[in-house]
Amino acid sequence: MRLLLITLAVVLALGLRLRAVQMLPVDYDEDDYLRAAQQYAAAIQHGEWNAFTELNYRSEHPPLSKIVYGVAIAPLKPVPEIPDQPTTASPALRLPQPHLLFARLSGAFFGVLTALALALLNPLAGILLALNTWTIKYSSQVMLEAIPAFTSLACVLAYMKSQRRDLFWLALSGILLGLTAASKYMYCVAGVAVLADWLWQEKSARGSWRNALTARHVEGTETSRSAAQDLSGVCHIERSEISRSARYDSSPLTRTAWIGRIALWGALALLFFALADPYLWHDPFNRLRESLFYHGDYASSQAVRDAGFPMWQPFVWLFGSVPWHPGVFLFTFDLFVTVFAFFGLQRLWQKYRVMALWLAFMLAFLLVWPTKWPQYILTVTAPVSLAAALGIQATLLEPIAYRVSRIANRVSRIACRVSHDRPTIRPTDVPPERLYVKPATSNFQFPISNLQFPISNFQFPTSNLQSPISNL
Repeated sequence: MRLLLITLAVVLALGLRLRAVQMLPVDYDEDDYLRAAQQYAAAIQHGEWNAFTELNYRSEHPPLSKIVYGVAIAPLKPVPEIPDQPTTASPALRLPQPHLLFARLSGAFFGVLTALALALLNPLAGILLALNTWTIKYSSQVMLEAIPAFTSLACVLAYMKSQRRDLFWLALSGILLGLTAASKYMYCVAGVAVLADWLWQEKSARGSWRNALTARHVEGTETSRSAAQDLSGVCHIERSEISRSARYDSSPLTRTAWIGRIALWGALALLFFALADPYLWHDPFNRLRESLFYHGDYASSQAVRDAGFPMWQPFVWLFGSVPWHPGVFLFTFDLFVTVFAFFGLQRLWQKYRVMALWLAFMLAFLLVWPTKWPQYILTVTAPVSLAAALGIQATLLEPIAYRVSRIANRVSRIACRVSHDRPTIRPTDVPPERLYVKPATSNFQFPISNLQFPISNFQFPTSNLQSPISNL
């Protein structure tokens, strides 16, 4: 069943995104990022690899997503470069084909990978993410969201898999965080959630924040046992997870080992961020500073003020489906998904605390940050889908399963009672030739009158019998 649900999530994600790739009109920023992709594609076609250190159209954003789009359209025949337009310009009426199609398909591919990654953790959550209209829209257009949405989720999942000990998964988590930063900065909040959960786990293992921050272990197994009891009592996590936590807590890492793992994770993130952002190579500090400071200036720009979005606008996006493009999205369940997510928050904290921290930190950032474009909520659609899946399980699936099991037990008891109360057939009720012996029955009558014992034909050999007394 689990494999079937994972397959369903992938099929839905693929089908709905391919439909959106074909049907969605050209949107804001697609001309900008397709123009950047054309520049990278031209550099690839001419073998001008040094151009990657100078190219980054719309340099306020890191180049990795734009490079991926350039690789996607590099095999195609070059067409005239899309004209440069200000960021406030209306969407282009038409963009070159099949370049637009190939670039959109590459984004949709990462959108499918994101749904698959979440489905591996929770198949129902993967299905909900596959159906999310905002995720479908912005991962099926030439936007910057598809790749960092995947890498940030994969970063968190790899950290969860590592249990903070497995170096391979920790290293992979750090690498994915670096690729996330090289795609779009705001998705790096996932890395902040990982660090927060890491400290929380150390606090649980060592008994206090002070001991966690200094990697100090108090009374070995006793502290570990109490920490495991706190985890099981406060969080109500599953027994397998309790035993796993207890095994980990029984021997906390030394200070050197713990800090070394965090340092490795962070160093790999920085290294792969630098490798995946060649635009920084020639002048890293100035270019990075300009890229980061641009967003603060843009947040107070006239374009953002004209939009007039209130502080709570991210919740408006989450509590509704995409209001544009009628006929493109077959399923519009986003409101119900968000409602169920509220019912699943407790379980999200209990079972996947790092996901709950990711959702909390990212929502706090979106509420505070003045720029509130709708594509920004792709930073939270993965943890929201997971919380919704847990909410559906708590409010619908488990109560239904409980009632079905009660009905099944009641039917079973009734069937047993009927079988015990079934009337017994007496010998007088049937012809003599159909009589049979039924043991342990109070009404049983044995027809001994019809028996004939052939004793008249029996001869006892008394003539050969000699008494032993005669020999005395």
